[in-house]
Amino acid sequence: MSRKVSDDIIFKELGSLQEKVLFYLAENPDNHKQGIQQGIAHPTDQYGSISKAVGALEKFGHIDSKEGISQKKVPIKLYRCPESGVFYALTKNQSANVLRILDAYKSRVKFCDSLRHLYDAWGHEHFIMYLRDVGYALPIIQKNGIEAAMPILLMKILEEMKKIDKKTRTKNAKAALGLFPESKKWLTEWKNNLDELI
Repeated sequence: MSRKVSDDIIFKELGSLQEKVLFYLAENPDNHKQGIQQGIAHPTDQYGSISKAVGALEKFGHIDSKEGISQKKVPIKLYRCPESGVFYALTKNQSANVLRILDAYKSRVKFCDSLRHLYDAWGHEHFIMYLRDVGYALPIIQKNGIEAAMPILLMKILEEMKKIDKKTRTKNAKAALGLFPESKKWLTEWKNNLDELI
């Protein structure tokens, strides 16, 4: 499995074919290059462009690979998303099948199981509203992991919750804090620091 660590590469915006490949793998993990090409309906005579897109995504750290065996008993590489690729797909793909992604990766990517519970607690509309606004946290997730980004993401959740009624907002906030208890500690420390300043 390869992973590029250079900040110049990590924070690069993806091209449209790279995004199609990534979005497909987010919903259909453990696919080989020909399966990806068929899955996104890319012209069969343009296999080279799929191969380049897959290579770039692997270099950026948005997908990784494992060795597998094809139906014809030939060694192949199977591709899937690590946490950065899953998060990129969830936040950037406006037509993502969110439940399919969360369910496909809940045992592989640490935060997917928690996000699935959050989806169940909040409902589709509020969860999607939150997801669409947190794409800016991708650089933090890439560099330091989802745990480092959670306080910022929680603040974004609270900002979004201002748009909904108080009863639902309270229910959603309790659900989020229950699933991400480390954020409650961070928020308490932040509040105490603000109280000292004000």
